[in-house]
Amino acid sequence: MSVLAKESENSRTGIRVSAYGGGGVNVVRHLGKSGFFDGRYSVDSTNEPQIAFVITCLGGKTGTEMAPVKAREVRESSAITIGIATLPFEFEGAERCERAAAGLCALAENTDALFVLNNNYLAKHCGEMPATEAFALADEKMCDIIWKIAQSFTEKSNL
Repeated sequence: MSVLAKESENSRTGIRVSAYGGGGVNVVRHLGKSGFFDGRYSVDSTNEPQIAFVITCLGGKTGTEMAPVKAREVRESSAITIGIATLPFEFEGAERCERAAAGLCALAENTDALFVLNNNYLAKHCGEMPATEAFALADEKMCDIIWKIAQSFTEKSNL
């Protein structure tokens, strides 16, 4: 974790959610992508990352529109780009699931590797576990994945 802990806030990027009241962009399609460009930070070419993680929840408009754009920008900087995306529950509706599928395709085109966390799988396999515990477990597993990948780039290998 020492290498990751050394990263400053300036090396992170995100969208300016304050322009939208601190939340997503709700019903205006493509506003997520334009919001990203409004608050865009460019990849610092003087400190080119070896690897970047683009983590998003798909199905809404902000993450679904923004994540592929950011992934493309990072990938063009020659960083290995790992996407991690969460898919919505089926009960969230067909429109949200279809939007997530389209966003997943766009993200896959702009990443070197893509991990997908399907909320339906979570619901099926966590049984009677309270939702907060199930999501905490999913978060823990996602952090494990990210840590192991990052560790493979920051530690010497015996290969």
